[in-house]
Amino acid sequence: RDSLVRAVRLHGSSVQRAVTAFPDEYQSLQQIFQKRASANKEVERVRQKWLQEQVIPALNTCRIFQGFPEPIIRKIAEHLLQATYTCGQVVCTAGNGADSMIIFLKGEADVYTKSGDLIGRLSDGAVIGEIAVLGLFPWRTATIRATSNSDAVLITTNLISRILQGDDASAARHRFDQLCAERRSQVEAGMPMCILPFNVSVKDVVARAVALHAIRYSFNTGDVFVPKVQAQGPHYWVMVSGSMNLMMGSRHIMLFSSGSILPEHIAFEYGASIHAATVCEAY
Repeated sequence: RDSLVRAVRLHGSSVQRAVTAFPDEYQSLQQIFQKRASANKEVERVRQKWLQEQVIPALNTCRIFQGFPEPIIRKIAEHLLQATYTCGQVVCTAGNGADSMIIFLKGEADVYTKSGDLIGRLSDGAVIGEIAVLGLFPWRTATIRATSNSDAVLITTNLISRILQGDDASAARHRFDQLCAERRSQVEAGMPMCILPFNVSVKDVVARAVALHAIRYSFNTGDVFVPKVQAQGPHYWVMVSGSMNLMMGSRHIMLFSSGSILPEHIAFEYGASIHAATVCEAY
């Protein structure tokens, strides 16, 4: 706080004289110090275990950090603290300012529109606010309410910016800038909504909102994608170019080409996989 501060400065010689004059009290202080030092070591051991087993794996699976060298991932992790939300607690509110992203390490939450409509559910590994730290949209786009006791970490825009300015972060900085440019480009093009046969304008607000959150993927001929349960709830694939085959084992189900939509959760439910027949772009 901006107020008067009083402090005292102890010289080593003064402390030494006090220790000599009061040996019993010094012994008590030494025991307290050793207990606290031992407790601090245990706290640090538990924290390092938490970072290694929960935080770093969560960062490595986050799209925004994919391609970052492991030392940079660890640098980010070392600055993070655990945030705990109780069942029913609001994690963030639609329309509020956003300068951080949130990664759910454990727990579940419901997603609501600003008007209060339930539109999705989150679980372990879910990421909120990626577009805020990318510098694309500095407001929360949904309200999140925990439906169980949940643990998460908050990663601020300032933290990412500070670490990426380091001399050892050139590769990560290039990858981050590339992702920002890619996301801006898809927003300007209204992708992937504008590829669908809905006659949607690139200036349409809904198309741009979807583009903000959509993730672009490129596949080479022969690449195989195995659908999985998503922490952010059901996802839909939109084919922009190329073609992919939906397979169940060796059985061909159907061909997806430009403008096709594939519900990933349904493909997962039936144990299907997606095989690139050509070079493909999809969201």
